[in-house]
Amino acid sequence: MRASSVETVAAGALPSPPAIVLKVVQQVSSPDCALPDLSQLISADPSLSAALLQSVNSAYYRPKQPVTTVQRAVALLGLQAVRNLVLCIAARGLFAPPEGFPIDRFWEISLRRAASAKLLAQHLGDRDGDELFTLGLLQDIGVLTATTLHPDLAPELTELLGHPLRRRLHRERELGVPHDALGQQLLHHWQLDEAFVAPVGAHHGQAKDPSGRAEILAAADALADLVVVEDKLVALADVEARLSKLGIGATQLSELLGDIDQVIEVSAEMLGISTGPQPELSDIMAVAAAGLADITMGYQQAVKELQSSLERERAMAEQLE
Repeated sequence: MRASSVETVAAGALPSPPAIVLKVVQQVSSPDCALPDLSQLISADPSLSAALLQSVNSAYYRPKQPVTTVQRAVALLGLQAVRNLVLCIAARGLFAPPEGFPIDRFWEISLRRAASAKLLAQHLGDRDGDELFTLGLLQDIGVLTATTLHPDLAPELTELLGHPLRRRLHRERELGVPHDALGQQLLHHWQLDEAFVAPVGAHHGQAKDPSGRAEILAAADALADLVVVEDKLVALADVEARLSKLGIGATQLSELLGDIDQVIEVSAEMLGISTGPQPELSDIMAVAAAGLADITMGYQQAVKELQSSLERERAMAEQLE
């Protein structure tokens, strides 16, 4: 365990977003916040205004007419949606991990979690799919926090991106940088309310989340792993178990993955995230089947070697008699 484990990280060491982002978060959290006040605050920052307008005019939101003013964007989205979009924009530009850490790959994986969380929420009747999208995008932001606090860990954290979830979590805890706890602490540092932060800290079962949204984030994580993790057998078993907890059958997986890919396509444009080709379920199943065949062949070879070893031992015993 590192001396600077998550329990001892000083707030001053944690990355902070631009002051305008914290002001937006604070204002939206205020019971007195009104749309004109939020519009005026954002309009005073040209960079954030431009990013907001670019995002709201993307295919993700599909406005009927071009949105040309911050006032119109805020009125169209509403307070919470503006806060969520500002958080996504800020998080994308905040971190500069050590050289060698695949930041583009990280955000592509995070985008898959975000799209998965949005669609799962809609499937389960949670009308605030855009907030689940934001939570999904930020649920592993603790990984980036770890690379910022401990640049020497970047090579190992890079390698862990392709490992099954349990292996990642186990090793992160050994290193003293569990991404769920670090992410929770970071979002608290950003002054987000507990209802928003709790699912991030609880999506791997290490904390409590009364809203139940942590279960959606856990399933979104498993759906992303299905594409990212090399061991497709483990990934398939995990995603089926996670979906089952939400009452979603394995027969719906193919349709779900297709819908996720559509959300990824439009949200990648909105946030400026580069994405590669998205595999279909048939491709994933083919890799899993090949892995199962390798396991079977390995087992059969091990049985043959064991039988040969036993036969040699019997022959030696007979010679000694």
